[in-house]
Amino acid sequence: MARLVFRRLHPFPVGDAAMKPFGYTILSLVAVIACHGPALEGASHKQADVTEGAITEAQFVDSMGVNVHLNFTDGAYAQLDRVRDDMRYLGLVHVRTHDGGDTVPLSDYARLASEGLRFNLIATADQMDRNVNFAANLMAQAPGAVVSIEGFNEINNWPVSYRGLHKDEAGRAAQRDLYAKVKAHADLSHLPVLYFTGGEAVSDLSGMADWANVHAYSNNAQQPGPAIRSAFDKYTGKAAKAPRANTEFGNFTLPEGWPEGKPYWANYTQLGIDEVAQAKLVLTAYFEGAESGIRRSYIYELLDEKRDPKGTEPEFHFGLFTFEHRPKAAAKALHRLTGFLVKTRSDRNDGPIGARLKTADGSIGILPLQREDGSLIVALWSRAPFWRWDQTYAGPAQMPTKQVDLVTWFGSGKIKAVAFDPLEDTTVKIKVRGGRNISVAVPNYPILIYLQKG
Repeated sequence: MARLVFRRLHPFPVGDAAMKPFGYTILSLVAVIACHGPALEGASHKQADVTEGAITEAQFVDSMGVNVHLNFTDGAYAQLDRVRDDMRYLGLVHVRTHDGGDTVPLSDYARLASEGLRFNLIATADQMDRNVNFAANLMAQAPGAVVSIEGFNEINNWPVSYRGLHKDEAGRAAQRDLYAKVKAHADLSHLPVLYFTGGEAVSDLSGMADWANVHAYSNNAQQPGPAIRSAFDKYTGKAAKAPRANTEFGNFTLPEGWPEGKPYWANYTQLGIDEVAQAKLVLTAYFEGAESGIRRSYIYELLDEKRDPKGTEPEFHFGLFTFEHRPKAAAKALHRLTGFLVKTRSDRNDGPIGARLKTADGSIGILPLQREDGSLIVALWSRAPFWRWDQTYAGPAQMPTKQVDLVTWFGSGKIKAVAFDPLEDTTVKIKVRGGRNISVAVPNYPILIYLQKG
């Protein structure tokens, strides 16, 4: 993807360098649920039950990660305790970063791991031995701290030279050696190795990586689904069947005080958006990723790295939190999302609940999440745009909701339903009147329909 070359996750720090919320009210949700009879006329529950392809709630939460720069000591990331607290606020544990090198001691990483964080560590071609040793020592001090090791970051932006080779040829040669080093180490051999990013098409990852890996940024604040799916087109043959990671996605927010309606172009594919639009993009990308079978998606990034008093550095506005650690709308939405999942867990087991869309045309995303207690959460989102722009104007797109019909069933028992909106922080009980169909007004970001035994 052609875009501004920011310093995203470069291994070494590089020098210093009137939002109008809008939203959807879930109070417009209209529902009549029925819990008897077949799921669809003339169809068995098994034939109609698209939840056969669902993932568990635990798998979904485990798929959510965040980029951090723990090795940057000259900005917001210098306060590691605040990084930990911000991750706790989000309710997430997975972070992507380089090792500490000569700037941040291993003991700091081990402390963060003991406090719950789990690391995807990015390697550099000229420091692979150090990278592998750092990972092994971290695992020795904090077992389970490292969950994966990743090849080199965006070799199209930060080219790799290795053993007299250059560009992709160098990247592949170094990736093979990295893979061999990780798999030869007893404490690391079980970890997945992720392929480097920014390279050419590849058909076979054998001996180089266990997972395919992309950076799926959606151009110009568009809905993230198409960018996520097309990013993996470069993986063909056997590589197309490998587990997948999206280790960077996101969008920068407009600087404070930016004139309403004025476009902020970082380059011809990078356009600033308000906090609400960023929140919609972040929520949707996590759900689109999980729906597409991606094992882990890492938002770029946790914090606005540095202050930007002149509003001229878009790279310093990608954070879920500001430089001062104020949660933006995206951080608040993720906090509410993970909090809702925790709050609604139950020790009882209701047995499986089924659900499906009556008419699915691709304009609606759907991800059913199965829960240990037998209840079901169905995430729904419209793939309509959330930001509109031209060369003279940029701002929130009109948000017509899309009406969809959700069919539910639970044998001959009753179901009760709740609709939750993580962006607006609204929870609405849906009155059960003896039907089986829920008519839902779906906005252009994910809402959750929580179904449990009545």
